[in-house]
Amino acid sequence: MEWILAADESNLCSLERLELRYLDKLRRICRVIAPPSALASLEDLQVNDCYSLKSLFPLELMKNLRNLEESNFE
Repeated sequence: MEWILAADESNLCSLERLELRYLDKLRRICRVIAPPSALASLEDLQVNDCYSLKSLFPLELMKNLRNLEESNFE
């Protein structure tokens, strides 16, 4: 798996917690620029042992992570 979100993943707008672990081939979370509402409810992001990860989110999407309270990257 190289990415998590495809182009129109609007069903993730209510996701509050995202935990990614041991995804050795994961290169990025978003394949393309996601809609602004994607992950708008995200409060907790945990990323562990995803050694190929090069990018979390595009800047446009980061601006909309206003509810993010906790994050951990190992």
